[in-house]
Amino acid sequence: MKAICIRNEDETGFNSYLKIGKIYEIEMWSGLGRCSLTDDYGRMHNAPDYWFKPIDEYRQEQIKKVLE
Repeated sequence: MKAICIRNEDETGFNSYLKIGKIYEIEMWSGLGRCSLTDDYGRMHNAPDYWFKPIDEYRQEQIKKVLE
């Protein structure tokens, strides 16, 4: 699924290898709160699913903001 990165820092303050605002192809892990993806350098990673928002959902939120 295509999703946009909305966060790249965990509770420890670790700044991730992912870019906020960039669209990634992610694979969700059902019920585990994690997903897998390939970063900009071609490396495979696991990341928390709350770092991402499905692109359709993100677009709808942006449209609502513009219309307010």
